Amino acid sequence: MGCKVYPSGRRGGPVGDVRSPPISATEDDNRPSLGNAVGALPQTEAVLEWNDLDPHRLERVVQMLLRDELGDSVTAIDGAGGDEAQDMRWDSPDGLVIFEVKSFCGRLVTSQRRQVKRSLARAVNLHAPTRWVLITRSVPTPKELAWLTGLIDIAPGVALEWWGRDWLDRRIAGRHDLISYIEGETYGLLERARQFNMEQAVLASGDDLSQRLDALLERGDEISPYWRWEFSSGPRGRMRTLMPRHPEAPVDDPISITPTFYFPADDPEARDIADRLRETLEVGGEVAIPGRYVSRFDVVAASEATQRLLGDDDRAGDLELLSIPVTQGFPLQASLTLQPSTADRPAVTLPVTFTRRVGGSHGSTMLGADASDALAVRLVLREDGTVRGQLHVTLRSVAGRRPHEVLPALQFLATLQPGDRLTLCAGPAELGGFQADTTWPDDLGPLCRLVGALVALQRHLRTLIPIPTEELSQDVVRDLLSVADALSGERAQLPYTALSAKVVPGGVPRFLASIAEAGGALYITHSAEFVLDGRSYTVSGLATYAPRIRLANRAELAANRNSPGEQVAWFEPVDDEHWYLIRSVLEHAAADDGFASAG
Repeated sequence: MGCKVYPSGRRGGPVGDVRSPPISATEDDNRPSLGNAVGALPQTEAVLEWNDLDPHRLERVVQMLLRDELGDSVTAIDGAGGDEAQDMRWDSPDGLVIFEVKSFCGRLVTSQRRQVKRSLARAVNLHAPTRWVLITRSVPTPKELAWLTGLIDIAPGVALEWWGRDWLDRRIAGRHDLISYIEGETYGLLERARQFNMEQAVLASGDDLSQRLDALLERGDEISPYWRWEFSSGPRGRMRTLMPRHPEAPVDDPISITPTFYFPADDPEARDIADRLRETLEVGGEVAIPGRYVSRFDVVAASEATQRLLGDDDRAGDLELLSIPVTQGFPLQASLTLQPSTADRPAVTLPVTFTRRVGGSHGSTMLGADASDALAVRLVLREDGTVRGQLHVTLRSVAGRRPHEVLPALQFLATLQPGDRLTLCAGPAELGGFQADTTWPDDLGPLCRLVGALVALQRHLRTLIPIPTEELSQDVVRDLLSVADALSGERAQLPYTALSAKVVPGGVPRFLASIAEAGGALYITHSAEFVLDGRSYTVSGLATYAPRIRLANRAELAANRNSPGEQVAWFEPVDDEHWYLIRSVLEHAAADDGFASAG
């Protein structure tokens, strides 16, 4: 069993550059403008570590920066009782500008996008600004900027802008007084150290940091002849891992690790973590335990030298326990076969590959996945006098993956029903048989159909279309499924009850003469366009078709036949027919050649 400790401390974040769009007054106007707020400033090393500021402190810094530039006309809104979707507002000469400060540090996730969208919508509805400025300490990517620009549909007529870390850095640069106000005496000490040529002692530059780290690591390796610390960065921050200096170290200088946990009985998360900890200790695996559940973490070494390396504190903090994997004999190619409990469903087989094995006090676990790595497979073998097996299958996120790769796994899971039997084999040898006692917790049918539609579009467009990472609206999903059905040669029923057509001024008499009163079929060729994760796709070779239709407003058009204005004709299906999306006759004849494009 291995152990990784994540000590508390300052976290870093991504650093980059993005050009902030200015808002400027006219050249002969001397009034304050946001264009001045993003202008060039002298470069200096004195900047803040923005990711270390709590959200309230970040908002306070932005308030001071904007007030210094734009004057007292910038009003800060106290959000304690609800800021009504406006952290700050400025009644500029050109109209109301609302500033929204978000403490996001990295890439925008779906929940954060919803926050931004909700704040913008409320600001527009409550205040009707002319400009809306999002300020974050992250650096927006072109894709994120395009996403923000795309919110114009909920903020018509409002100029949308995003100011990121580069704007913050340029505004704080050279502001020693403001940085000192935020960081307190630590900043003053650094300034005094610079004056007395003590930069290396307090790490004033990256070169100093590298030199100090190299020297400290060399000194650290001299503490114990058996063990040493390795330092790295993990998903939750800085991490240190205790490593043996030679293979015999665990025998020559054994270390005992005694963590003490506290799992409150009324805390559902605590109970879940306790169960996963117990399983990890019994059959292997890994579990992350938040620091609030770690009372103590005592590490005692046999030698005094290694004890000095470890230190004497109890190291309470976030803890990750993981089993050391065994890779000898792996990878192991296997197959997972679903034998349906009813005769109306065929058997389904999914190839899986096991890559490693971990063990514990009461058994072991083999870990693997399907070919797309979207389906994680765990075979747990417990040895409590007799060998008992359990098969755990977990669906990872499919967003961003190639649809043709993950579709087999999705179809396999969507087929699973109670009473079905799962058989795991490695070649001719059966590793275990398992009875499915439950359906998959989520209805995977809609996801399967969507991914299948993307596979059909890929085949038609002859290009890869990753599964979107952004949430799709129901209308977009419906249209994707309809287009996929049409491309597959099926008739996809459309949700429309009528179809309109504009009649040019003066053209009504000729139009009516061309439409038989008894009605007939209607066939219109066209293309469909989609935007998925910022990329546009055009699918041509489609047609809207109704086998029997009638002109619903013939009498109205006849009454207005001499009207000089433009008229609108309405067609509707009859005899219980519908509008359908189909593959065009020309597309069938061309066999997909030259009718599809993606951009």
